[in-house]
Amino acid sequence: MSGNNILYGKKWAVCGDSFSNGDFSNALDTDYIIQEGIYAGKNKVYGYLIGNRNNMNIQHLAEGGRTMATPPDGSFFNAFSNEMYKTIDKDVDYITLYFGINDSHH
Repeated sequence: MSGNNILYGKKWAVCGDSFSNGDFSNALDTDYIIQEGIYAGKNKVYGYLIGNRNNMNIQHLAEGGRTMATPPDGSFFNAFSNEMYKTIDKDVDYITLYFGINDSHH
């Protein structure tokens, strides 16, 4: 499986909002949960799906409602720029940032 797969066994910091985290708490179907592999029991979101397929170590830094930055009026505090970025492990191979929806109303 590792062969020519450049992702195999790599470490990936997945940073973002609900699109990266997934929130299926009100779903009637369990099809939103990974059933097998190293991320069995996790939400079916791109980070865990890709990580499962490629035996990657995922550092999951996504949370619903998270923004990239705090608005100028200071009205929102779930921002990645509020020290969260400092929690990215030093040994990650890849970092992705998927924000924007929650930032748009600021």
